[in-house]
Amino acid sequence: MWHKIPKDIMDELEELRQYTRRTSNEASITICKRPHKDKLYIGSDFEGDNESVMVGDCQKETGKGTRIGDVHSHPIVSDGVGITPSDADIAGNIEESYRQKRKQIGCITANGSDIVHCMEPKELPTRQQVKEYGRIPKNPYKINPHVVDNVAKDMDIVLFDAKSGDKIENPDP
Repeated sequence: MWHKIPKDIMDELEELRQYTRRTSNEASITICKRPHKDKLYIGSDFEGDNESVMVGDCQKETGKGTRIGDVHSHPIVSDGVGITPSDADIAGNIEESYRQKRKQIGCITANGSDIVHCMEPKELPTRQQVKEYGRIPKNPYKINPHVVDNVAKDMDIVLFDAKSGDKIENPDP
């Protein structure tokens, strides 16, 4: 996981927040890295609706790259600050890490939030973990109990300052 969000990604985070501020819809970018290079690039981007957005891969027009992770935006709603991951956000990160055979960084940003929430599996997930995290309740107000019981032990969660990209050790509530 990063100690600071890379500058190339910070510029894109602001674009995601502005899009969500204007439309109240989610948007996503996929973060990629070319083989044998350190510079990151955006492999794909999508616009979603007010509840979800697709996340792409790294094989758009730029050719094959290694998928590092993704960032998506959440609109601010009356009952939340917008950066809390849903069960589907967590399950998607676990599944993509398993599929890519590489731990993926998954970040959430929101217009109006001073913090960017990022997560990454502590270990490469197993098929069983993909199955257990993937049990998304049909009722959107219910939470997968496996997520509640296991996310803290299975995922590294890091918060970053939305303006500077610096890691925040102990943010104010």
